[in-house]
Amino acid sequence: MIAVTGATGNIGSKIAADILSKAQNVRCVARTAATLSPFAAKGAETTAISLEGFAVYVTKGAKTVSMVVKSGFDLK
Repeated sequence: MIAVTGATGNIGSKIAADILSKAQNVRCVARTAATLSPFAAKGAETTAISLEGFAVYVTKGAKTVSMVVKSGFDLK
């Protein structure tokens, strides 16, 4: 299982689509559940979390994945 954060963004969506096209297990992570529905329809697991919840996800929720790809970043 590979988790892709920022899965609905420009880069993350391409990474997630590529992983799915290779019939690999992927968990798409983004801030809102509604934007993740196209990935769920293609067989991906989805997780909606806030930016504040990302640290909790990485330390607890990501224990079932072999890799976390952080494609989003903060420009602030």
